[in-house]
Amino acid sequence: KQSIYSGSYGYLEDNAHLQTESFTLQCWIWSTTPKTHPKYWKHGSQGLMAKWSNDKGYGLFINEDGCLELRVNGKTVTTGAPIRDHAWHFVAATYDAKTGEATIYHEPQIQYALDPEIPSVTVKLGEKIQHTAGIPFTVAAYAGGFDKSPQAQASVPSGILMSGHYNGKIDSPRLCNRALSREEIETPSFWTNGSSCRLSYWFLGFFRWYKYLHWAR
Repeated sequence: KQSIYSGSYGYLEDNAHLQTESFTLQCWIWSTTPKTHPKYWKHGSQGLMAKWSNDKGYGLFINEDGCLELRVNGKTVTTGAPIRDHAWHFVAATYDAKTGEATIYHEPQIQYALDPEIPSVTVKLGEKIQHTAGIPFTVAAYAGGFDKSPQAQASVPSGILMSGHYNGKIDSPRLCNRALSREEIETPSFWTNGSSCRLSYWFLGFFRWYKYLHWAR
């Protein structure tokens, strides 16, 4: 087996703030290939936002079937609705450690007359998030695990093999350390410093936390 260390992704180095018990993840996505054709190569799942590796941690993904998927340790929640390619979608997921409930939202911005509605899905997981020390928070990929090969040692962050590179556009990813309601997700005050959302990271481009995000190519 020969590993190929290619693809772009963003990451935040592991720290205590990212090792949260509850969370809200949200972003806008425009996927080029949510699911490839059987005659072409199969890319598997794609990481959107995650602090997850080997069934430990949390994250938002596009799964092998091309549907939005939340992972909390080894458990998953999905809408079961395929993501339309070359179109914008608002996606979000929350997990409340006190109640053990996870909720996932998939809201296409282009809808045709015969498109079915995609309701939010709430499932009780009852999981305590297991955090692996040293695993970063990633955008547009996920940490496949630690690797001692020379290529992995030369990558960033050093010694970690990235997997599941996302193919498409991603905008305004956000992480909060509490489970927000759908209304709160839409409320700007919950995403500003000093609000009831005690931890608020805005990733990519035009946001106040840009200095904490590293990009690797």
